[in-house]
Amino acid sequence: VTLGGILHSTDVVFGSTVSGRDADVPGIQDMVGLFINTIPVRASWSGTTTAGDLLASVREHQSAVLPHQHVSLARIGRQAGSGSLFDTLVVFDVATDVEALRRAGDTLVIADIVNEGAPHYPLTLVVERALDGRPRFNLIYDGELLREATARTILRTFSSTLTGLLTRPDAQVDDLVPESDRLPVRIAPTTLGGLFDAAARRDPAATAVTQCDLDGGTRSLSYGELAETKGRLASALRTAGVGPGRRVAVAVPRSVEQVVALVAIVSAGGAYVPLDLAYPDDRLEYILADAAPQVVLVAPDQRDRFTELLATAGVPARVLVQGDELPVEDGAAPEVSVHDPAYVIYTSGSTGRPKGVVVPHSSVVPLLANTQPDMDFGPHDVWVQFHSFSFDFAVWELWGALAYGGELLVPEYGLTRSPVDFHRLVRERGVSVLNQTPSAFYQFIEADRHAGEALPALRRIIFGGEALELGRLRGWVERHGTASPELVNMYGITETTVHVTHRVLTDEDFELGAEVSPIGGAIPGLVTHLLDDRLRPVPPGRVGAIYVAGDQVSLGYLGRPGLTASRFVANPFAGDGSRMYHTGDLARRTLDGELEFTGRADDQIQLKGFRVELGEVESAVRELDGVIDVAVTVAEGADHLVAHVVGRVPDDITGSLSRKLPAHMVPGRVLPVDALPLTVNGKLDRKALAKRSAESAATAPSFSTGASESELAKLVAIFTETLPGTEVDADTDFFRAGGDSIVAITVINRARALGMAIAPRDVFLLRTPRALAGHLATSAPQPVVPAPDHRADGPLLPTPIILRQRQLGGSLTRFAQARTLPTTEAAGRADVERAANAVVAAHPALRLRLRVEHGVWALRTEPHRDVTVARPATPDATAAANEA
Repeated sequence: VTLGGILHSTDVVFGSTVSGRDADVPGIQDMVGLFINTIPVRASWSGTTTAGDLLASVREHQSAVLPHQHVSLARIGRQAGSGSLFDTLVVFDVATDVEALRRAGDTLVIADIVNEGAPHYPLTLVVERALDGRPRFNLIYDGELLREATARTILRTFSSTLTGLLTRPDAQVDDLVPESDRLPVRIAPTTLGGLFDAAARRDPAATAVTQCDLDGGTRSLSYGELAETKGRLASALRTAGVGPGRRVAVAVPRSVEQVVALVAIVSAGGAYVPLDLAYPDDRLEYILADAAPQVVLVAPDQRDRFTELLATAGVPARVLVQGDELPVEDGAAPEVSVHDPAYVIYTSGSTGRPKGVVVPHSSVVPLLANTQPDMDFGPHDVWVQFHSFSFDFAVWELWGALAYGGELLVPEYGLTRSPVDFHRLVRERGVSVLNQTPSAFYQFIEADRHAGEALPALRRIIFGGEALELGRLRGWVERHGTASPELVNMYGITETTVHVTHRVLTDEDFELGAEVSPIGGAIPGLVTHLLDDRLRPVPPGRVGAIYVAGDQVSLGYLGRPGLTASRFVANPFAGDGSRMYHTGDLARRTLDGELEFTGRADDQIQLKGFRVELGEVESAVRELDGVIDVAVTVAEGADHLVAHVVGRVPDDITGSLSRKLPAHMVPGRVLPVDALPLTVNGKLDRKALAKRSAESAATAPSFSTGASESELAKLVAIFTETLPGTEVDADTDFFRAGGDSIVAITVINRARALGMAIAPRDVFLLRTPRALAGHLATSAPQPVVPAPDHRADGPLLPTPIILRQRQLGGSLTRFAQARTLPTTEAAGRADVERAANAVVAAHPALRLRLRVEHGVWALRTEPHRDVTVARPATPDATAAANEA
């Protein structure tokens, strides 16, 4: 039963030793020698199997097996068609009474008997009967596969389960698992608004939210003040028609007002749809059209922008300006169900358009309740909203603080992009719970190293959003250890409500030097299944697709029943008609039951904490003039995207894409290609693209949105000088970091003084040093591209005019070009042939042949052959060329 818990299975096989002395051989009990053998033991049960039933079943199985106990494991494996029958072993032993072996007059004295045999299996349980008759259990484990803490937990669970089997014969097997290891917290049905109201009643004077500006200014609301303010706004929203099932789009920058808006919307019964103001208008317009909100709540300076966007999108929503005197009608607040949607967050979509994930209160509340016992969240905590509220990590930050009476810090965007200033904020404001994507925390580590000051209030750092590289945390661990603050790696996805698994990191993780991203076990209330393509569980150590079942599985995608049905599938392991979510992520399960993240099964990637569908980026690039086809890959180092473009690369591709896509989805480099490489099966060869991308990064690329290193370095230096107090890198957004139109003039003048022609429009559209450097590269004369040292043979896309001529039929010789080259009188035919051969030998393009093979156009370079100069019969050079 314990093994079943580790493997998440109700059908297990383990090995068991037998003495081998039961054979019908005279005197076998007194023979000297090793007779033991190992036999497989199988145990299976269902949800209705009792402890007594299971014991009877195993006893019956053993009775059937014992007559065949002499059969070797190798033979059984051959018969079963399996090389390895099990990887855990149970050994039964009897303690030897050393004193009983001693006889008077013996010169040889046996002092003790010790078994120092090395384990041959990852997990071996030795059951020994002591001299007093009591059993003693020893667990021998492979230290490279299991941690000591895990081994102790397994032994403790085994002891508890064994006690249950012996003392509760009528109990169902599934109920024998210790309560602390199995059950989620019992949650009273409530909503996010209900959780906040309860916290506000407990201590209305406690600080609820504090806005922190880059200049050091702050603005706070207590729980009582926040409750009163959100109550007025909730009444105004209800007057505007907001209620259960209605959506409210929120276009308010990170601030106290943003927090008020979100709490008010869920209190009114609505679902909030966060709109990041940094998104391009095209994306905002699409989200508005897709979400069809009842109301759009905007900041005063966003009224005109969103009024126009709604008109363009054709959405008849009301625009309410937060802070204005809004009409309120008296009336009872509607009853909000726990099953009503709480928010809709849009994530990247493979079809080229983002998709809205609808998450109900009944998914968020269990997340908060089931993580609280381990995390010990409470009114003593100070959280910080590091992430944009359009990223679901912010859901955890916001409600993790407000549900338990803690304080939420809302820093200005520039503070979150300056690791030095953010480190100071964490230290000075006494942040106790810090949530970070690994990419952001790696920068925080550097700031911490330079600061050299302790963070005494910080008790827990929670990672999420992307795979964690343990090796990059070593500097932090060397300075702070892993106990204070505690390091927790969490895995999750928007469709399953932020977090799914959690793993507390220990010193042992770093001593082992693991290269994988350990994501641990499921949060109580959730179950993670690792399945193959036929929805069958995969054994430990084998990679499988992650499916998530349980309370936190969301309602699906807004307005996309087909897509919802394809990803939210029936759960074959539950008989209640529930669904499980196919994440598209891959992992393997270790013998201690924990998961190790291994990657994705599709083209979705994680970039700077965001999940990005490469198909959406590719769709945006294909819409640009001149682009025939494109494939997008992730650069080595996973810090930016690379677009491989077939056709003409637009001059201002970065600016054009910046008007369509969020900044993190705009490719950092663009590489032109004649054709996208294909595998032998005709599929896109992404490995070849990745190799080409790495090669181009190591040498001078033929085209790049990053100009020369010197130009990029100069622009970073200019940004640093004009944005004091900000940690600037190549991807720092000028305006998010605190820049404005006045400071932009300074940037332009300093760039021009260094010979870089940048216009005001460029700064407003491109915004980052990398994008500006890329613009300079496209507008400046291109560097000379060295000739390749190999032939560029392979598939290609023919030009439209060639395709048209092929459709018309006939010969393509009409495209032969004729030129008259005068020679000196002394030049003879032999001289002309030598010159022609030299030219053809030097230029492989003159030896190209265009062929159609199995419907695929291809260019082939013919080997050099001697050129023969013909003397035409006609003086018409063009006619002669066509005849040739």
